[in-house]
Amino acid sequence: MTQEQDQIDGPWRSPDTPTQHRAASLLAVLTRDEKISAATGDLEPLNKYGIPVLLSQDGPNGLSLPGTTSFPSGYSLAATFDEGLAWAFGKAIGTELRGKARAVWLGPAVDITRSPYAGRQTEAFGEDPVLSGHTARAAILGAKSTHTIQTVKHFVSNNQETERIGYRRGDGDRTPGIDVRVNERALEEIYIQPFREAIRDGGADAVMCSYNRLDGVQACENKPLLDLIKSDWDGVVTPDYRWAVRDQAAAAAAGVDLPQFDQGNGGRNRDVFDSDLVTEDRLDDSVRRILTMVFSSGLFDHPLPTAARDIVSTFEHRELATRIAAEGSVLLKNDSLLPLAPAPGTRIAVIGPAAADAVFTIGGSAAVTTPVEELSTPLGAIDARSGPGITVQHAQGTRGDAPFPDSIDTHLTTTGENGQQGWSASYWNAVDRHGDPAVTRVEKQIFHDGLPDNMGEDFSARWTTNLLPEETGRHYFTLLFSGRARLLIDGTEIASGEREEIVFLAGPQLPLSGHADLAAGQPVEIVVEYTTEAAGFHTPSISLTWQPPSASGIAEAAEVASHADAAIVFANFVASEGMDRQSLALPGDQNALITAVAAANPKTIVVLNTGGAVVMPWINDVSAVVQAWYPGQMFGDAIASVLFGDVQGLGRLPVSFPQSEDVDMASGTIPESQAGALDYTEGTHVGYRWFDHAGVQPLFAFGHGLEYTSFDYSALSVTTLNEETEVQFTIRNTGARPGTATPQIYVGPAHGAGANPERILAGFGRFHLQPGETLRVAIDLPAEQLCSWLPSGAKEFSPDREYCVGESHDDLRLRADLTNASRAEA
Repeated sequence: MTQEQDQIDGPWRSPDTPTQHRAASLLAVLTRDEKISAATGDLEPLNKYGIPVLLSQDGPNGLSLPGTTSFPSGYSLAATFDEGLAWAFGKAIGTELRGKARAVWLGPAVDITRSPYAGRQTEAFGEDPVLSGHTARAAILGAKSTHTIQTVKHFVSNNQETERIGYRRGDGDRTPGIDVRVNERALEEIYIQPFREAIRDGGADAVMCSYNRLDGVQACENKPLLDLIKSDWDGVVTPDYRWAVRDQAAAAAAGVDLPQFDQGNGGRNRDVFDSDLVTEDRLDDSVRRILTMVFSSGLFDHPLPTAARDIVSTFEHRELATRIAAEGSVLLKNDSLLPLAPAPGTRIAVIGPAAADAVFTIGGSAAVTTPVEELSTPLGAIDARSGPGITVQHAQGTRGDAPFPDSIDTHLTTTGENGQQGWSASYWNAVDRHGDPAVTRVEKQIFHDGLPDNMGEDFSARWTTNLLPEETGRHYFTLLFSGRARLLIDGTEIASGEREEIVFLAGPQLPLSGHADLAAGQPVEIVVEYTTEAAGFHTPSISLTWQPPSASGIAEAAEVASHADAAIVFANFVASEGMDRQSLALPGDQNALITAVAAANPKTIVVLNTGGAVVMPWINDVSAVVQAWYPGQMFGDAIASVLFGDVQGLGRLPVSFPQSEDVDMASGTIPESQAGALDYTEGTHVGYRWFDHAGVQPLFAFGHGLEYTSFDYSALSVTTLNEETEVQFTIRNTGARPGTATPQIYVGPAHGAGANPERILAGFGRFHLQPGETLRVAIDLPAEQLCSWLPSGAKEFSPDREYCVGESHDDLRLRADLTNASRAEA
C-alpha cells in the first residue's frame, strides 16, 4: 500500500500543535482540486490526511434518528433557567451523535421568539437574548465535551415560517424568502447576541445561515451580515437546506464555507470556484475554516466509531429528559390544589389527549419520534403514581389539535348548479385562480376522486357545496392540507392559513380548525379555496373533516369530572417547521371542554401541552394551570412528578403570555408581508420589553412561575470594577417544603441614556433551598448587558443604572441604584 493510498503525515497530526497551526500546515499541502472538493462538501479526498467525512443530524431537541432519546423542547430547557441541565443535555446529544457515528449536530437553535404565533418558536429558547445565549452556550459546551461539532441556527432574524422559503411561482421556481427589515441596534442586541455568546463563550464551530433575506439580500449571500460574526471567529458558515442559497457563487463569496453538511454539494458545483466572484483567498479561507473546525472540535484526535449503534438512548438520558421536562414545567396558577396528595378512595379524572395522542414533540426537522410502546404517557404515569386505593378514570372529551376522522356525509351536500350530491369543484393551472378554470366537475368529497389528469404541479382550486345540517349547535371543522387554504360558511371566513406540509418530515399532523353555529334544516353554503403557492417540498393535498354536535365528548367528560375529587384536563396544540399559528386560542373544542369541566368540578387542573403561549378565557374558573410545553418521550413521568409534588424545582416562563389576542403587540400576529418584505417596527421592544414599553400587563410575565414553597429576598448589593459587575443578595426559603429559587436580575437604562427598554434581563441563577434555609448568592453580569447604544452605533459600558432582583419581570423584590457616587464609595 503506497503512502498516497494510506496516510500522509504532517504537523497537523500532532495534538500538541496549536489548532490554527494545524489547519495552516494542512492547508499548505492541499492541491487546488482537494480544496475545491472540501469547499463543495466532499471531504473524502482529504481522508488520507486524517480528515473525516462529516455526517450531520437534526435536530435541536434530540437526534431525529431511531434509537435516540426524544428530549423536551427548547422551551422546556430554557424554562429551567438551569445552565447545568443545559450542559448535561448537550453532552447527552453529543454522546448519542457519536453513537450514531455522526459528527455534526444541527443545533441548537437560538432564534428569538418575536411573535407568539411563530410555529417553530419552541425549538429555541424564548424571547430574551440573555436566557437564549446562556442556555445555548451551556448546551454547546456540554456537546463539545464529546468531541463533536455544533451548528447554531438560524442566522439571523428567522422568526416566522410564513414565506420563509418564498412562494411557488408556478414555473418550478420560488420567489425569494421573506425580506426582514430590522434596525442595526435591534439586530445586534436582540437577534445576533445569542449567536455571539454561542460562538464566543460556547465555542460553537459552525453557524447555519437562514432562509430569509435581510434588507433585500439572502442571509446566506449577505457578506456584511456574515462578517458580523466571521470577523473575529474561525468557525464555518453553512446554509439551511435547499432554498437558503439562490446563487451559490454569491454565497461562497459572501462567506458560506460549506454547501450543506452531508447533503451532496447542495447545489454548489466545482465551477463556483472559477467564478469571478470567488477569489483564491476566499477558497483558502473556507477550507482553513473547515480544517479548523475538525481540529478544534476534537474529531481529528478522537475519531468517530466506524459503525453506528442501533440504540444510543440510555436510562440516564431518559432520566435527564424526565428531569428537564419536569423542572421545565411552569406552574402558572395554583389555588392550593397542587401538589396532589390523594387519600385512599380518592377519584381522579384525567380528561383530554393524555395517552399516546398527547403531543410529545414539535414537527419538522426538530421532531424525534419514539415508538408508542416506549412513550411515557400522562394517563399511564398518573395512574401508576396515584397508587392503590385511588381511582383514575379517563374521559377523552376532545381530540385536541388533531383532524376529525369523519368527512361530511355526501347526502348532506348538494351542488348549486343541478342539485347533485357532492361538491362543485373548479381547478386552475395557476396558483392564483385567475381567469376561467381549466377543469370543472362534481366530486363526492374534496380530492375524493384525485386531481384531474391534466393539472400541473402548481395549481389552485375551489370547492363549493350547500350543506343541510341535521343538528343544531356548534359544528367544528378541520382542514388538512399543504399549501394555502381558506374555509368560508355563508361568506364568513372561519379558517385560513398556510402549511408547507401536512406532516413536516416527522411529528404530528398539522390541521387548521374552525367552527360555526348551525341550525338543523337551515342550509348554508360552504366554500373551500386552495392554492399550492405556499406548499413546500412534497405533493400538495387537502381534505376537510368535521365534528357535528352529536359527536362531541364534552358532556361525557363533564359527567366524569363531576364525580371526581380532582379533574386534570390535558389540552394541546401542534406546531411545526413550515407553519405559523393563526390564533392563540386552543384549537377545536378544547376551550369549551375546559369550561364545561370547570363548571362541573371547580377542582380542575389544566395541563397545557402546547409549544407556546395561549389565551385562557377560563383562567378564573380553574384551580391550577401547568404549562408543560412539548416534553418529549418522558412526558408522563415528568408531569406526574409535577402534579404530585415529587419534583423540587419548577420552571419559569421563557416567553410572555398576553391576556388576549386583542393586545396590539408590534410583534404579535404574523403579518402578511408587503411585496415580500416585513419591517420589524418594534425595534428592540420584543417580548417583555414590549409590555414594559407599552405599559400593558401580560397574563403571565416573562420569568413567571410558582413553586410549592416561597422565598424571601434581602440585602442587595451591586459592585462593579473594570467592566465586571457582581450582584449579591440573600435568599431564604420561607415555606414548609424544599424548593428551587430562580432569581432574575433586571437592569434599567443607563442614567441619561434616553429611550432604552425600561428593564432587561441581565443575569439569573437557580438555587435549591431546604425549608428555612438562608443562602447568600452572587451573580456576575455580562458587560454587554450594561452597555448603552450610542447615536454613532457604538456601545459604551454604562453600569450606572437601577438593578432589580425578583422572581419574574413583573415581580421585583429588591432594587438598588448604582451611581458614580455609590460606585466610588464601593
